[in-house]
Amino acid sequence: MMHGDGSAPAFLQDDGEMGRLMRALDWSATLLGPPAGWPQSLKTAVSLLLRARQPMFIGWGRQFISFYNDGYIPICGRKHPHALAQPMGQVWSEIATGA
Repeated sequence: MMHGDGSAPAFLQDDGEMGRLMRALDWSATLLGPPAGWPQSLKTAVSLLLRARQPMFIGWGRQFISFYNDGYIPICGRKHPHALAQPMGQVWSEIATGA
């Protein structure tokens, strides 16, 4: 699900690890589809998330699709980097099911 064609939109431009991962991800293979079709509110939220120094996580839409920044990587632990763009219920199933 990765591509390296440099076609990522400006709001994903960040030098951190998560910025690089988000630019490389083939979003067309995800539930959200290509970033060009995302609502402006999501683009703005992701841009702010990537530039934040404190750990941040966003669960977007009905499936709570996971976005997080570099500060949140230690919280994800072994779930990183596979948690990116996945439904929150799958990423954090131990919380979602109460297990």
